[in-house]
Order: sequence, then C-alpha cells, then structure tokens
Amino acid sequence: MIITPERAYPIANGARPQEGPRALAIKFQIVGSEPATAQIDLNAYRMSCVQTIFIDNSANTVPVNVSVAMTDQTITCLPQSQVFLPLLVSGPMLNISCAGAGTILVPCLLINIPIQPITYSAEPTSVVVSGTVPITGNVTAQCNQVTSPWVVSGNVNCSQTTNPWVISGNVNCSQTTSPWVISGTVNQGSPPWLIKGATSRRLEIAGAGPVQVVSGSGILWSVSVLDAGASGVVYDAIGAGSRLAVIPAVQGVINFEGGMPFTTGLYVAPGAAQTVSVAYS
Repeated sequence: MIITPERAYPIANGARPQEGPRALAIKFQIVGSEPATAQIDLNAYRMSCVQTIFIDNSANTVPVNVSVAMTDQTITCLPQSQVFLPLLVSGPMLNISCAGAGTILVPCLLINIPIQPITYSAEPTSVVVSGTVPITGNVTAQCNQVTSPWVVSGNVNCSQTTNPWVISGNVNCSQTTSPWVISGTVNQGSPPWLIKGATSRRLEIAGAGPVQVVSGSGILWSVSVLDAGASGVVYDAIGAGSRLAVIPAVQGVINFEGGMPFTTGLYVAPGAAQTVSVAYS
C-alpha cells in the first residue's frame, strides 16, 4: 500500500502568542441531532491561534464530537465530562463544528496558549467481565440499575450467605450453557430479574410416595398442587429431615418470593391422593 501525503498547513503547538493569553467563549446549540457549526475570525478577538480547547459536556448524557475543518482534527468528549485538550489551529479563520445526539448545549473555551490535557468525568466506567469468576464470602451490594439493563454471560458462581443481595431495577442476564450456582438468600426487589436460559426445572409427583427430587443445594421456586388430596411436606434433606414447606390440601400455586434455598437436598412427600409439581433450580 502506498501512502500519499495530502497537504501541509501551519499549526500552533507550544507557541507563546504575542497578544498574550486569551480565551474565547462559545456555546454550541445542537437541536435535533443537527451539528452546530461556527466560522470564527480569530483576528476579531485579538487572537492569532488556538492551542487548547475546553469542552464542558458535564450537563449532557451523550458524547459530543468537536471537529476542525482545516486540520481534520476531531475531539470526542464523553457524557458528563469536561476536558482540556490540544487544538492545532493557526489563524486567522477557524471553522469548527460540534455534533451530538438530541437537543443539547455544549459550552466551550478556545484558548490561545497550551494547557496540560485534563479530563474529568462523572460518567461511571463500563466493566466487562468474561470467563469464569469464582466469588466466595459475603458480598453486601446495593445496585440500582435503571435505564440500561445488565447483560451478564459466562460462568458465575456466587456464595452469598449472611448478607443477602438487594437489587433494584432491571437486570437482564443471559446465562445459557453453564447455569449459575447461587447459595444463600437473594432478595430480587421489584421489578424481578429477567433471566434467559433454562435455569428452572419442574417435576410432577403423584400419590403418597415421597421422591428425592435432587441432592445437594439449590432453590425451590414454587409448589403447584394439582390434585388436593391430603397435605404433604417438602424437606431440605436426603430422605425425611428438616421441613422446608408444608403442601396444603388445596389446589393452587405456592410461589416463594426470591426463592426458598435448600442445602442438603429437595425431598418431596405429597399427601395421600395428592399430586404436586415443584419448580426448582
């Protein structure tokens, strides 16, 4: 591949302008995502060059791009941020534009002296976690996720015992091949989690014969009484042991808000002539 130079032009970089330090304040008004453009005669403001630009995007929730026509320089300022960045403009004419989404106001300062680049941002950083992440111990976290749902993939093994999670807002979890292993109490809050993937299973149990549904720890989500019969019992045990819930002799569904954790196993003993369906994970 052959690279051909396009053009050469004078720039200002590290120069001490003879007019002394000066700054020109401008405000870009972007309406309906239409870029705002300004053509500025620097001589009219007793400025020979622009070596630094200050962009105040702190009041906006979208990024903005400030572009200079002569040098094809484009500076991106993140949402809820303020920056001092170099600009390479030697007068007298300055063609500058600002682009962003929606209807926003972007105050700027054009400064004729060099200033050390500075970035300040109130925008939280994005965290991408991939792979297998083992988490042990107690985690106390209060998460408020409102506008943009979380997208979580991969293997997440969480042991949450004494301090339950308190989660509010929308949490969108995509967990497909390897299900989550979660122990302890999880308080879902409102609205509840939206979980994609086969993380819940069901088993129908008929008659008075007890069934060891699963061994080990898990979560019991609901018990559906299909045929009333006599009342039964759900145990957290291998065989009969610690009672987890009583199954009433009435048709209906018992939903356990946030899930009912079991540690030893899920052992279901329907009553006489009773048929139940349990949902667990």
